[in-house]
Parts: sequence; structure tokens; C-alpha cells
Amino acid sequence: MTRKSMQCTIRYPVIDSFVLIALILILVFASFYPAIAVPIPVTTSSDKPLSSPEKSNLPALYDFQMKVKNDDPEKLSGVYIPGVFAMPVVQQPEKDPAYVSISQNIITQFSMADQYGTLGLLAHNFLAGKEFFNLDTDQIVILVYGDSKLEFFRIKEIKEYQALSPESPYSSFVNINNSSKILSSTDLFMQTYAGKDKLVFQTCIENGDSKSWGRRFVIAKKMTGFENNH
Repeated sequence: MTRKSMQCTIRYPVIDSFVLIALILILVFASFYPAIAVPIPVTTSSDKPLSSPEKSNLPALYDFQMKVKNDDPEKLSGVYIPGVFAMPVVQQPEKDPAYVSISQNIITQFSMADQYGTLGLLAHNFLAGKEFFNLDTDQIVILVYGDSKLEFFRIKEIKEYQALSPESPYSSFVNINNSSKILSSTDLFMQTYAGKDKLVFQTCIENGDSKSWGRRFVIAKKMTGFENNH
């Protein structure tokens, strides 16, 4: 998710060829997996929201594009889902993959997901994330970039997990529909976020007194040119 050289003569021990090969294989395979546990952010918070919720009708797509435009073609700046919501997107601070905005109606882009080829979108379940429960399969998701470029996705599946340590981003998890297997945060991250042309919405699931009892993942796939025209 350095060595300091010394100016002296060193006699290196002779390394058995089989040991050397084993060491090389360990280094090669280790490069394919995170060296440390990968976090699944906790998308609920005890902090108060920074602003009041907006109470307006969904804007037209063009108007929303103009609202979130920042002229940066590399940055995702908004999410528009017809008939559901239109919300700006902010990026996480550098080296803070657990950060989730506490502003009303603001979605946070998950930086670590981007490193694995996926667009991850986070929101607290009592703020923007409550709208993630209005998402369903086959809905169209439109991403808006800073230069007003659009990308189209279609929601394919929804997965829900119970967090065994609800307040921890490094909690282990069990699938709500199949509790026979326990997943580490890294296992769940790789299963959910590793991939290509994929978009994932994540928020917490409230249950009883626990506001972060579980995690909900809404997974969409990028639409092809053919799909965009139909």
C-alpha cells in the first residue's frame, strides 16, 4: 500500500548458488505485493460537517461541468449520476490514504486505488456517502475532469462486508453474504480496487450503535464506445 558506503576492504562470504537464487525469487515476488498492510478507509466520522447540505435540484450536466471546471485535465473534479446526484470531487492530501472529506456533498478520490489502476471514490455515510445507498446496478455514472472531459461507467455489482474492527482502516472483513472467509484489509483492497477501467464507490454501513459496522462497495466498469452510443 539506504546504505552508507564505507571505504575499507571487505571480504564477502561465498554464497551458495541455490541460496542466491532463492533470495532473488523472494525479491521478485515481493515486488508484486504491498510491503505493508493496505488501508480500507473508515468512511464515517465523529467530526461535524463543515457546511450545510445543499437543497437544490440536480443541475444540467453542462452546468455541472462548468461548476467543477478547473482546467486540469489530469484531475477528476466531479461525479454526475443522472437522477441521483451531482457532486464535486477532491483529492486526498499527499501521503494520507485514510483521509475522507467532512464537507457536505463532497466526494474524496482514493489515491491508493489510482496506484492500482482503479478510480476509488470515498464519502462518509452520513454525508455524501448516504447517496451511495441510492446506487444500483446498470446505472450510468459520468465522471467530469478539470478540463470538462467526460468518462462514462456502468454500475455492475455491489458488495458489502462487515468490519471486525470497525474503527480501524486495517480491520479484517467478512462478506455479509458469505462469512466463512476472513479477509485482511490488503486482501479486500486487492480484490476490490486492483484492476483496470474500474470505478469503486466506498462508504461505511451503519448497524445498531456502530456507524462504521461495515463497508459498502459499488463497483462500475468503464463503458465502451459502442455502449456510449446506445
